[in-house]
Amino acid sequence: MCMVAAFSAFGVALTSLPSGAGSMACRPLSNAGHCYEPGEFCRHSDRGVKGIAGDGKRIVCRNNDGLRWEPY
Repeated sequence: MCMVAAFSAFGVALTSLPSGAGSMACRPLSNAGHCYEPGEFCRHSDRGVKGIAGDGKRIVCRNNDGLRWEPY
């Protein structure tokens, strides 16, 4: 996953957002703040949740040999 960061004149990171953040940003985010991709495991609390993967494709958390993010 690509990250986009803004730096001050002193080289200190001011923000760090997943690339593509904005109107087309991925959702939901992992506990670590990363975008999910199809096939990755999802949290039990995300079961049935629909979202947008890091590549912009629509995903849903459903049981597929364990809870996983799947395209729909």
